[in-house]
Amino acid sequence: MDAAEQFLDKFADSNSLGVSKVGYVAFNTDAHQIFGLQDCSSQQKATQLKQTMRTETGEIIAADGYNTSHTRFTNIEAGLKMGSDMLAGAANKNKYIIFLSDGFPTTYISSGYSGYDPYDATGKIFYDHVLNKPTSYGTSYSDKAAIRARNMAQNIKNAGTTIFSIGVDVGGQTIQQYITQSENASGFSVVDRTGTSYEIGDPTSTESYKNWLRDSIGSGYYYDSTNTEGLKAAYDQIFETIKTTIESASKADWVASDPMPVGGGEVDAVEFIGLFNRGGNGYYEELSGANQPGEENTASFADNAITWDLKQSGYTTETDGGTTTYIYTLRYRVRLQNEQDGFIERNVYETNGTTTLKYRVIETVNGKVQVSDQKELEFPIPSVEGYLGELTFLKQDNRGNALAGAEFTLTHSDNCKLCRGDGVNQVSVAPRMAVSGENGEVNFAGIPSGHSYDLSETEVPD
Repeated sequence: MDAAEQFLDKFADSNSLGVSKVGYVAFNTDAHQIFGLQDCSSQQKATQLKQTMRTETGEIIAADGYNTSHTRFTNIEAGLKMGSDMLAGAANKNKYIIFLSDGFPTTYISSGYSGYDPYDATGKIFYDHVLNKPTSYGTSYSDKAAIRARNMAQNIKNAGTTIFSIGVDVGGQTIQQYITQSENASGFSVVDRTGTSYEIGDPTSTESYKNWLRDSIGSGYYYDSTNTEGLKAAYDQIFETIKTTIESASKADWVASDPMPVGGGEVDAVEFIGLFNRGGNGYYEELSGANQPGEENTASFADNAITWDLKQSGYTTETDGGTTTYIYTLRYRVRLQNEQDGFIERNVYETNGTTTLKYRVIETVNGKVQVSDQKELEFPIPSVEGYLGELTFLKQDNRGNALAGAEFTLTHSDNCKLCRGDGVNQVSVAPRMAVSGENGEVNFAGIPSGHSYDLSETEVPD
Protein backbone atom coordinates (compact mmCIF):
# COMPACT_ATOMS: atom_id res chain seq x y z
CA MET A 1 0.00 0.00 0.00
CA ASP A 2 2.82 2.42 0.86
CA ALA A 3 4.51 1.86 -2.48
CA ALA A 4 1.23 2.13 -4.42
CA GLU A 5 0.37 5.37 -2.63
CA GLN A 6 3.72 6.86 -3.62
CA PHE A 7 3.04 5.84 -7.22
CA LEU A 8 -0.36 7.59 -7.17
CA ASP A 9 1.24 10.77 -5.80
CA LYS A 10 3.75 10.86 -8.66
CA PHE A 11 1.00 10.02 -11.14
CA ALA A 12 -1.10 12.99 -9.97
CA ASP A 13 1.87 15.37 -10.10
CA SER A 14 2.49 14.46 -13.76
CA ASN A 15 -1.14 14.46 -14.90
CA SER A 16 -2.46 17.99 -14.44
CA LEU A 17 -4.57 17.80 -17.63
CA GLY A 18 -6.16 14.53 -16.57
CA VAL A 19 -5.27 12.89 -19.89
CA SER A 20 -3.86 9.77 -18.25
CA LYS A 21 -6.08 7.36 -16.32
CA VAL A 22 -5.40 4.87 -13.55
CA GLY A 23 -7.41 1.95 -12.14
CA TYR A 24 -6.76 -0.59 -9.42
CA VAL A 25 -7.54 -4.30 -9.38
CA ALA A 26 -6.95 -6.75 -6.54
CA PHE A 27 -7.15 -10.48 -7.05
CA ASN A 28 -7.26 -13.63 -4.97
CA THR A 29 -9.50 -16.52 -6.04
CA ASP A 30 -11.55 -13.82 -7.77
CA ALA A 31 -10.66 -10.43 -9.24
CA HIS A 32 -11.96 -7.29 -7.50
CA GLN A 33 -12.27 -3.78 -8.90
CA ILE A 34 -11.01 -1.53 -6.12
CA PHE A 35 -11.53 1.60 -8.21
CA GLY A 36 -12.29 1.95 -11.91
CA LEU A 37 -10.19 3.67 -14.55
CA GLN A 38 -10.22 7.43 -13.92
CA ASP A 39 -8.06 10.51 -14.04
CA CYS A 40 -5.93 11.26 -11.02
CA SER A 41 -4.91 14.83 -11.75
CA SER A 42 -4.56 16.41 -8.32
CA GLN A 43 -3.28 15.53 -4.88
CA GLN A 44 -6.86 15.77 -3.59
CA LYS A 45 -7.94 13.08 -6.05
CA ALA A 46 -4.85 10.99 -5.23
CA THR A 47 -5.76 11.15 -1.54
CA GLN A 48 -9.30 9.93 -2.27
CA LEU A 49 -8.01 7.01 -4.36
CA LYS A 50 -5.44 6.06 -1.72
CA GLN A 51 -8.17 5.93 0.91
CA THR A 52 -10.36 3.81 -1.35
CA MET A 53 -7.45 1.48 -2.06
CA ARG A 54 -6.66 0.89 1.59
CA THR A 55 -10.30 0.58 2.68
CA GLU A 56 -11.52 -1.72 -0.08
CA THR A 57 -8.45 -3.96 -0.03
CA GLY A 58 -8.46 -4.02 3.76
CA GLU A 59 -12.04 -5.26 3.85
CA ILE A 60 -11.08 -8.22 1.64
CA ILE A 61 -8.15 -9.44 3.68
CA ALA A 62 -9.65 -8.57 7.09
CA ALA A 63 -12.73 -10.74 6.58
CA ASP A 64 -13.29 -13.37 9.27
CA GLY A 65 -11.48 -16.62 8.50
CA TYR A 66 -9.76 -15.20 5.42
CA ASN A 67 -6.50 -17.07 6.10
CA THR A 68 -8.29 -20.44 5.92
CA SER A 69 -10.99 -19.54 3.41
CA HIS A 70 -11.20 -20.75 -0.16
CA THR A 71 -11.00 -17.15 -1.46
CA ARG A 72 -7.32 -16.61 -0.64
CA PHE A 73 -5.89 -18.28 -3.77
CA THR A 74 -4.06 -16.65 -6.68
CA ASN A 75 -6.06 -16.17 -9.87
CA ILE A 76 -3.59 -14.33 -12.12
CA GLU A 77 -5.79 -14.89 -15.16
CA ALA A 78 -8.75 -13.09 -13.56
CA GLY A 79 -6.64 -10.16 -12.34
CA LEU A 80 -5.13 -9.62 -15.78
CA LYS A 81 -8.51 -9.96 -17.49
CA MET A 82 -10.17 -7.36 -15.28
CA GLY A 83 -7.26 -4.96 -15.75
CA SER A 84 -7.36 -5.44 -19.51
CA ASP A 85 -11.13 -4.98 -19.67
CA MET A 86 -10.82 -1.74 -17.72
CA LEU A 87 -8.18 -0.46 -20.15
CA ALA A 88 -10.36 -1.39 -23.14
CA GLY A 89 -12.66 1.52 -22.26
CA ALA A 90 -9.86 4.08 -22.55
CA ALA A 91 -9.06 5.93 -25.76
CA ASN A 92 -5.44 6.52 -24.72
CA LYS A 93 -2.85 5.24 -27.18
CA ASN A 94 -0.41 3.95 -24.56
CA LYS A 95 -1.74 1.35 -22.12
CA TYR A 96 0.04 -0.35 -19.24
CA ILE A 97 -0.59 -2.96 -16.57
CA ILE A 98 1.59 -3.15 -13.47
CA PHE A 99 1.17 -6.74 -12.31
CA LEU A 100 2.19 -7.70 -8.79
CA SER A 101 2.09 -11.11 -7.12
CA ASP A 102 3.74 -12.82 -4.16
CA GLY A 103 3.08 -16.40 -5.23
CA PHE A 104 2.46 -19.00 -7.92
CA PRO A 105 -0.81 -19.15 -9.89
CA THR A 106 -3.12 -21.54 -8.06
CA THR A 107 -6.52 -21.14 -9.72
CA TYR A 108 -8.12 -19.74 -12.88
CA ILE A 109 -11.40 -18.33 -14.19
CA SER A 110 -14.58 -20.36 -13.90
CA SER A 111 -16.81 -17.53 -15.18
CA GLY A 112 -16.55 -13.76 -15.43
CA TYR A 113 -13.83 -12.75 -12.99
CA SER A 114 -14.50 -15.58 -10.52
CA GLY A 115 -12.16 -18.51 -10.02
CA TYR A 116 -12.57 -22.21 -9.31
CA ASP A 117 -12.27 -23.41 -5.72
CA PRO A 118 -8.94 -25.33 -5.57
CA TYR A 119 -10.24 -27.44 -2.64
CA ASP A 120 -11.12 -30.28 -4.99
CA ALA A 121 -11.43 -33.67 -3.28
CA THR A 122 -13.18 -35.15 -6.33
CA GLY A 123 -10.40 -34.16 -8.75
CA LYS A 124 -12.85 -32.82 -11.36
CA ILE A 125 -10.98 -29.54 -11.83
CA PHE A 126 -7.70 -29.76 -9.88
CA TYR A 127 -5.77 -32.99 -9.55
CA ASP A 128 -2.19 -34.27 -9.29
CA HIS A 129 -2.05 -36.80 -12.13
CA VAL A 130 1.55 -37.73 -11.32
CA LEU A 131 0.87 -38.80 -7.71
CA ASN A 132 -2.78 -39.62 -8.41
CA LYS A 133 -3.92 -37.48 -5.51
CA PRO A 134 -6.71 -34.91 -5.26
CA THR A 135 -6.13 -31.37 -4.07
CA SER A 136 -8.40 -31.76 -1.06
CA TYR A 137 -6.87 -28.79 0.77
CA GLY A 138 -6.21 -26.45 -2.12
CA THR A 139 -3.28 -25.82 -4.46
CA SER A 140 0.10 -24.20 -3.99
CA TYR A 141 0.78 -24.44 -7.73
CA SER A 142 -1.51 -25.17 -10.69
CA ASP A 143 0.11 -25.77 -14.04
CA LYS A 144 -3.15 -25.15 -15.89
CA ALA A 145 -3.59 -21.86 -14.01
CA ALA A 146 -0.10 -20.84 -15.14
CA ILE A 147 -0.87 -21.74 -18.77
CA ARG A 148 -4.16 -19.81 -18.70
CA ALA A 149 -2.43 -16.81 -17.10
CA ARG A 150 0.26 -16.85 -19.81
CA ASN A 151 -2.38 -17.05 -22.58
CA MET A 152 -4.29 -14.14 -21.06
CA ALA A 153 -1.11 -12.06 -20.77
CA GLN A 154 -0.14 -12.86 -24.36
CA ASN A 155 -3.53 -11.73 -25.67
CA ILE A 156 -3.20 -8.49 -23.71
CA LYS A 157 0.30 -7.83 -25.01
CA ASN A 158 -0.73 -8.69 -28.58
CA ALA A 159 -3.40 -5.99 -28.30
CA GLY A 160 -0.69 -3.41 -27.56
CA THR A 161 -0.70 -3.18 -23.76
CA THR A 162 2.65 -3.29 -21.97
CA ILE A 163 2.84 -5.38 -18.80
CA PHE A 164 5.33 -4.75 -16.00
CA SER A 165 5.72 -7.65 -13.55
CA ILE A 166 6.75 -7.36 -9.92
CA GLY A 167 7.56 -10.37 -7.75
CA VAL A 168 7.11 -9.79 -4.02
CA ASP A 169 9.49 -12.03 -2.06
CA VAL A 170 9.26 -14.88 -4.57
CA GLY A 171 12.98 -15.71 -4.60
CA GLY A 172 12.75 -18.84 -2.46
CA GLN A 173 9.73 -20.40 -4.13
CA THR A 174 10.06 -23.52 -6.25
CA ILE A 175 7.54 -26.00 -7.58
CA GLN A 176 9.74 -28.75 -6.14
CA GLN A 177 9.05 -27.71 -2.56
CA TYR A 178 5.35 -28.28 -3.15
CA ILE A 179 6.01 -31.53 -5.00
CA THR A 180 7.99 -32.78 -1.98
CA GLN A 181 5.21 -31.63 0.35
CA SER A 182 2.69 -33.55 -1.74
CA GLU A 183 4.85 -36.68 -1.85
CA ASN A 184 4.99 -36.66 1.94
CA ALA A 185 1.31 -35.85 2.43
CA SER A 186 -1.23 -38.53 3.21
CA GLY A 187 -3.86 -38.82 0.50
CA PHE A 188 -3.66 -35.33 -0.99
CA SER A 189 -1.46 -33.04 -3.11
CA VAL A 190 -1.02 -29.28 -3.32
CA VAL A 191 0.15 -29.41 -6.95
CA ASP A 192 -2.29 -29.42 -9.88
CA ARG A 193 -0.46 -31.05 -12.81
CA THR A 194 -0.76 -33.52 -15.67
CA GLY A 195 2.93 -34.41 -15.96
CA THR A 196 6.42 -33.47 -14.87
CA SER A 197 6.95 -30.73 -17.46
CA TYR A 198 5.86 -27.35 -16.10
CA GLU A 199 4.70 -24.11 -17.69
CA ILE A 200 6.87 -22.07 -15.34
CA GLY A 201 9.99 -24.09 -16.10
CA ASP A 202 12.55 -25.98 -14.02
CA PRO A 203 10.73 -27.06 -10.82
CA THR A 204 13.95 -26.90 -8.77
CA SER A 205 15.13 -23.43 -9.80
CA THR A 206 14.41 -20.37 -7.70
CA GLU A 207 14.80 -18.26 -10.87
CA SER A 208 12.12 -20.03 -12.92
CA TYR A 209 9.20 -18.04 -11.58
CA LYS A 210 11.02 -14.72 -11.95
CA ASN A 211 11.88 -15.50 -15.58
CA TRP A 212 8.30 -16.56 -16.25
CA LEU A 213 6.92 -13.38 -14.70
CA ARG A 214 9.27 -11.29 -16.87
CA ASP A 215 8.74 -13.00 -20.23
CA SER A 216 5.47 -14.98 -20.11
CA ILE A 217 3.48 -12.43 -18.11
CA GLY A 218 5.49 -9.23 -18.48
CA SER A 219 6.62 -7.52 -21.66
CA GLY A 220 10.24 -8.29 -20.83
CA TYR A 221 9.99 -6.26 -17.62
CA TYR A 222 10.48 -7.78 -14.16
CA TYR A 223 11.25 -6.18 -10.80
CA ASP A 224 12.19 -8.16 -7.70
CA SER A 225 11.15 -6.91 -4.28
CA THR A 226 11.69 -8.21 -0.77
CA ASN A 227 10.68 -5.16 1.31
CA THR A 228 8.84 -1.84 1.18
CA GLU A 229 11.80 0.16 -0.08
CA GLY A 230 12.46 -2.40 -2.81
CA LEU A 231 8.85 -2.22 -3.92
CA LYS A 232 8.91 1.58 -3.94
CA ALA A 233 12.05 1.44 -6.06
CA ALA A 234 10.32 -0.94 -8.48
CA TYR A 235 7.34 1.41 -8.80
CA ASP A 236 9.71 4.36 -9.35
CA GLN A 237 11.51 2.56 -12.16
CA ILE A 238 8.22 1.58 -13.79
CA PHE A 239 6.92 5.14 -13.49
CA GLU A 240 10.02 6.56 -15.18
CA THR A 241 9.89 3.92 -17.92
CA ILE A 242 6.25 4.76 -18.67
CA LYS A 243 6.95 8.49 -18.57
CA THR A 244 9.95 8.17 -20.90
CA THR A 245 8.02 5.95 -23.30
CA ILE A 246 5.10 8.36 -23.50
CA GLU A 247 7.40 11.36 -23.95
CA SER A 248 9.23 9.51 -26.71
CA ALA A 249 5.96 8.60 -28.42
CA SER A 250 4.79 12.21 -28.30
CA LYS A 251 8.11 13.62 -29.42
CA ALA A 252 6.78 14.23 -32.94
CA ASP A 253 3.69 16.05 -31.67
CA TRP A 254 3.63 19.80 -32.34
CA VAL A 255 6.87 19.57 -34.32
CA ALA A 256 7.22 21.21 -37.72
CA SER A 257 9.57 19.68 -40.25
CA ASP A 258 10.85 22.05 -42.93
CA PRO A 259 13.07 20.36 -45.56
CA MET A 260 15.36 22.35 -47.80
CA PRO A 261 15.22 21.46 -51.52
CA VAL A 262 18.07 19.21 -52.61
CA GLY A 263 19.48 18.61 -56.06
CA GLY A 264 18.60 15.58 -58.07
CA GLY A 265 19.40 16.19 -61.69
CA GLU A 266 18.45 19.82 -61.14
CA VAL A 267 20.41 22.67 -59.64
CA ASP A 268 20.74 22.54 -55.85
CA ALA A 269 19.08 25.91 -55.63
CA VAL A 270 18.74 26.69 -51.91
CA GLU A 271 21.35 26.75 -49.19
CA PHE A 272 20.43 27.04 -45.51
CA ILE A 273 22.43 29.77 -43.78
CA GLY A 274 21.19 29.73 -40.21
CA LEU A 275 18.47 30.37 -37.63
CA PHE A 276 17.84 33.74 -36.01
CA ASN A 277 17.36 33.83 -32.25
CA ARG A 278 14.60 35.77 -30.51
CA GLY A 279 16.83 38.84 -30.40
CA GLY A 280 17.14 38.84 -34.19
CA ASN A 281 20.74 37.77 -34.13
CA GLY A 282 22.13 35.03 -36.35
CA TYR A 283 23.20 32.56 -37.32
CA TYR A 284 22.58 29.29 -35.48
CA GLU A 285 22.12 25.68 -36.43
CA GLU A 286 20.40 24.98 -33.11
CA LEU A 287 18.27 26.92 -30.64
CA SER A 288 17.03 25.74 -27.26
CA GLY A 289 14.07 27.30 -25.50
CA ALA A 290 11.01 26.74 -23.34
CA ASN A 291 7.25 26.88 -23.84
CA GLN A 292 6.78 30.22 -22.09
CA PRO A 293 5.81 33.70 -23.36
CA GLY A 294 8.73 35.43 -25.05
CA GLU A 295 11.12 32.50 -24.56
CA GLU A 296 13.52 31.20 -27.20
CA ASN A 297 12.52 28.69 -29.88
CA THR A 298 13.62 25.09 -29.82
CA ALA A 299 14.74 24.35 -33.35
CA SER A 300 17.64 22.77 -35.20
CA PHE A 301 18.94 22.16 -38.70
CA ALA A 302 20.21 18.69 -39.57
CA ASP A 303 19.99 16.29 -42.51
CA ASN A 304 19.01 19.22 -44.74
CA ALA A 305 15.85 20.03 -42.78
CA ILE A 306 14.73 22.36 -40.00
CA THR A 307 12.96 20.74 -37.06
CA TRP A 308 10.94 23.17 -34.94
CA ASP A 309 9.44 21.89 -31.68
CA LEU A 310 6.55 24.14 -30.70
CA LYS A 311 6.06 22.23 -27.44
CA GLN A 312 9.36 23.66 -26.28
CA SER A 313 9.30 27.05 -27.97
CA GLY A 314 8.37 30.53 -26.80
CA TYR A 315 5.36 32.40 -28.13
CA THR A 316 3.36 35.62 -27.98
CA THR A 317 -0.39 35.92 -27.43
CA GLU A 318 -3.24 38.05 -28.71
CA THR A 319 -6.67 38.11 -27.07
CA ASP A 320 -9.80 39.16 -28.93
CA GLY A 321 -13.35 38.64 -27.69
CA GLY A 322 -12.36 36.09 -25.08
CA THR A 323 -10.30 34.03 -27.50
CA THR A 324 -6.55 33.85 -27.00
CA THR A 325 -4.36 33.15 -30.01
CA TYR A 326 -0.86 31.78 -29.47
CA ILE A 327 1.61 32.97 -32.09
CA TYR A 328 4.80 31.07 -32.81
CA THR A 329 7.44 32.59 -35.08
CA LEU A 330 10.72 31.15 -36.34
CA ARG A 331 13.02 33.17 -38.59
CA TYR A 332 15.86 31.76 -40.63
CA ARG A 333 17.91 32.65 -43.67
CA VAL A 334 18.40 30.73 -46.90
CA ARG A 335 20.36 31.69 -49.99
CA LEU A 336 19.59 31.11 -53.66
CA GLN A 337 22.69 29.47 -55.14
CA ASN A 338 22.68 31.27 -58.46
CA GLU A 339 26.40 30.63 -59.00
CA GLN A 340 25.78 26.96 -59.75
CA ASP A 341 25.89 25.51 -63.24
CA GLY A 342 22.40 24.98 -64.54
CA PHE A 343 20.87 27.90 -62.67
CA ILE A 344 18.14 29.51 -64.82
CA GLU A 345 17.41 33.21 -64.50
CA ARG A 346 13.79 34.09 -63.69
CA ASN A 347 13.04 30.43 -63.05
CA VAL A 348 10.78 29.88 -60.02
CA TYR A 349 12.61 28.07 -57.23
CA GLU A 350 10.88 26.82 -54.10
CA THR A 351 12.71 27.90 -50.96
CA ASN A 352 11.79 24.74 -49.04
CA GLY A 353 10.09 21.40 -49.49
CA THR A 354 6.70 20.41 -48.14
CA THR A 355 6.65 21.67 -44.56
CA THR A 356 4.42 19.69 -42.22
CA LEU A 357 3.28 20.08 -38.63
CA LYS A 358 2.19 16.99 -36.71
CA TYR A 359 -0.05 17.70 -33.76
CA ARG A 360 -2.73 16.41 -31.41
CA VAL A 361 -5.61 18.34 -29.90
CA ILE A 362 -6.40 18.00 -26.20
CA GLU A 363 -9.89 19.16 -25.29
CA THR A 364 -12.56 18.59 -22.67
CA VAL A 365 -15.82 17.18 -24.05
CA ASN A 366 -18.73 16.60 -21.65
CA GLY A 367 -16.35 16.82 -18.74
CA LYS A 368 -13.92 14.26 -20.16
CA VAL A 369 -10.43 15.08 -21.38
CA GLN A 370 -9.87 13.71 -24.87
CA VAL A 371 -6.71 13.52 -26.95
CA SER A 372 -7.12 13.34 -30.72
CA ASP A 373 -5.23 11.02 -33.02
CA GLN A 374 -2.15 12.59 -34.55
CA LYS A 375 -3.11 15.13 -37.21
CA GLU A 376 -0.98 16.79 -39.87
CA LEU A 377 -1.13 20.07 -41.75
CA GLU A 378 1.04 21.53 -44.49
CA PHE A 379 2.37 25.07 -44.75
CA PRO A 380 2.31 27.01 -48.03
CA ILE A 381 5.63 26.72 -49.88
CA PRO A 382 7.27 30.07 -50.69
CA SER A 383 9.16 30.48 -53.95
CA VAL A 384 11.55 33.04 -55.43
CA GLU A 385 12.90 34.07 -58.81
CA GLY A 386 16.64 34.42 -59.25
CA TYR A 387 18.47 37.01 -61.26
CA LEU A 388 21.83 37.14 -63.01
CA GLY A 389 23.69 40.37 -63.55
CA GLU A 390 25.13 41.85 -66.75
CA LEU A 391 28.04 44.24 -67.26
CA THR A 392 28.77 46.09 -70.52
CA PHE A 393 31.36 48.82 -71.16
CA LEU A 394 33.57 50.21 -73.97
CA LYS A 395 37.33 49.83 -74.26
CA GLN A 396 38.86 52.95 -75.88
CA ASP A 397 42.28 54.35 -76.48
CA ASN A 398 43.32 57.77 -75.18
CA ARG A 399 41.81 59.42 -78.25
CA GLY A 400 38.37 57.88 -77.70
CA ASN A 401 38.71 55.31 -80.45
CA ALA A 402 37.34 51.78 -79.96
CA LEU A 403 40.05 49.32 -79.06
CA ALA A 404 39.59 45.65 -79.86
CA GLY A 405 41.37 42.62 -78.36
CA ALA A 406 41.65 43.78 -74.76
CA GLU A 407 40.98 40.92 -72.30
CA PHE A 408 39.21 41.48 -69.01
CA THR A 409 38.60 39.10 -66.10
CA LEU A 410 35.80 39.39 -63.56
CA THR A 411 36.84 37.73 -60.30
CA HIS A 412 34.89 37.11 -57.13
CA SER A 413 36.32 39.44 -54.50
CA ASP A 414 38.39 37.90 -51.73
CA ASN A 415 36.72 40.16 -49.21
CA CYS A 416 33.15 39.73 -50.43
CA LYS A 417 30.81 40.33 -47.48
CA LEU A 418 27.61 39.56 -49.35
CA CYS A 419 27.85 35.87 -50.14
CA ARG A 420 25.93 34.24 -47.32
CA GLY A 421 24.79 37.37 -45.55
CA ASP A 422 26.89 36.64 -42.51
CA GLY A 423 29.86 38.73 -43.64
CA VAL A 424 32.24 35.85 -43.03
CA ASN A 425 31.75 32.70 -45.05
CA GLN A 426 32.24 33.04 -48.79
CA VAL A 427 31.21 30.85 -51.67
CA SER A 428 33.19 29.92 -54.72
CA VAL A 429 32.22 31.76 -57.90
CA ALA A 430 34.09 30.89 -61.09
CA PRO A 431 35.95 33.81 -62.74
CA ARG A 432 34.63 35.12 -66.06
CA MET A 433 36.65 36.42 -69.03
CA ALA A 434 35.59 38.73 -71.90
CA VAL A 435 37.47 40.37 -74.81
CA SER A 436 36.62 43.72 -76.39
CA GLY A 437 35.22 43.53 -79.91
CA GLU A 438 35.82 45.71 -83.00
CA ASN A 439 33.54 48.37 -81.55
CA GLY A 440 35.44 48.16 -78.26
CA GLU A 441 32.46 46.65 -76.43
CA VAL A 442 33.15 44.31 -73.52
CA ASN A 443 30.20 42.21 -72.29
CA PHE A 444 29.86 39.98 -69.23
CA ALA A 445 26.57 38.07 -69.01
CA GLY A 446 25.17 35.61 -66.47
CA ILE A 447 26.92 37.13 -63.46
CA PRO A 448 25.57 35.63 -60.20
CA SER A 449 24.01 38.46 -58.24
CA GLY A 450 24.52 38.92 -54.53
CA HIS A 451 28.34 39.12 -54.62
CA SER A 452 31.08 41.70 -55.03
CA TYR A 453 33.63 41.35 -57.83
CA ASP A 454 37.01 42.68 -58.91
CA LEU A 455 37.42 43.67 -62.59
CA SER A 456 40.91 43.62 -64.07
CA GLU A 457 42.42 44.01 -67.53
CA THR A 458 44.46 40.85 -67.91
CA GLU A 459 45.74 41.26 -71.48
CA VAL A 460 46.50 44.44 -73.42
CA PRO A 461 46.24 44.44 -77.24
CA ASP A 462 49.36 45.16 -79.38
